Amino acid sequence: MTGPNPNPRTTSERLADLDNAVLRLSGMITKLAQQHQDAKGPSIWAWEHLGADLAAAQWHGLVTWLRWLIDRYPKAFREFPPCWYLHPDAVEELTALWAAWQAAYHGNDRPRDDLIAWHDRWLPGTTLRLLGDKSILTVCAHNKTHTEPTMTGATRNTFIEGPERTLEEHIAADVDDRAHRPVTP
Repeated sequence: MTGPNPNPRTTSERLADLDNAVLRLSGMITKLAQQHQDAKGPSIWAWEHLGADLAAAQWHGLVTWLRWLIDRYPKAFREFPPCWYLHPDAVEELTALWAAWQAAYHGNDRPRDDLIAWHDRWLPGTTLRLLGDKSILTVCAHNKTHTEPTMTGATRNTFIEGPERTLEEHIAADVDDRAHRPVTP
């Protein structure tokens, strides 16, 4: 048996206070969400806008994740050429795949369908664009050596002069170049 309520406030008064607290919190959440949406600037996945420090971190993360990916999915990446980093479009594709994987596999632990969507949509689509017929890395994969892409009728920009660089040399040059240029918004 319980004694009389030591708080003279009624249950309806306490419920009204809780309603007000929920409204205040809801307003705060809405305001924070709006501030987040209003944030300007490129994301960390936009290579074009990364400074030296972020680029170094992204290269490290991408290479580490890609090595895991190749080991985890050996059949899908059986023909994956080691010169992938010399192809800016391949770097962009792999970065997007990594970002989608991060979105699917990091966060809450509740069952959700983005895990299977990554396998059904993002992984096969990316591997097709990278390794399918006439794709980004097909010539290099078949020739077992790096081959600069040709674009008949289009001017080809050459970013690398001289002999092919190793992955480590390429990353060091990319990060060094970023350290000497302004970061674009």
